[in-house]
Amino acid sequence: MTFPESLPQENRFTAIPATLGDLPDLLALEEEAFPTGERWSEDIFKEELARRPEGIKILKDGNKIIGYFEVEHESRDGIHVGDIGSIAVSNDYRGQGIGEYLLKTAISTLKSQGVSLIRAKTRYNNVEMLNLLGRFEFKRVGATPNYYRSGHDSVDFEMRLR
Repeated sequence: MTFPESLPQENRFTAIPATLGDLPDLLALEEEAFPTGERWSEDIFKEELARRPEGIKILKDGNKIIGYFEVEHESRDGIHVGDIGSIAVSNDYRGQGIGEYLLKTAISTLKSQGVSLIRAKTRYNNVEMLNLLGRFEFKRVGATPNYYRSGHDSVDFEMRLR
């Protein structure tokens, strides 16, 4: 599969590392993008930013955060595994390729860190993300019952890199 190199000219944004100063806008985006019981809390963001300052990347339009992704990686039994923990896009920017750009950039970030397997989870009824992962050739590998605090199951995906 060939990934688009960039968004159309009118939608050019660059993913940059998030900082603690971005926390209020990240929390506002969480509230907008995810249902109660599935949002990251302020404490989770602080923990992730302290643990891996480069792990959360944001997109801004001017001063407004319009999307973000979170990734991490580790080695398990000699296999470098990457996880896409979250992707969110502001409602005002949906349908413009922002989610696709975020996913592509998350994959590129993990690839540059030497991972050979990328995992992702999404809510069983998150149709947009289910479709997006499918377009990027992620394979469904299972489900995790009651994965989210809301009690919803996740659908689990993997992508093997060559």
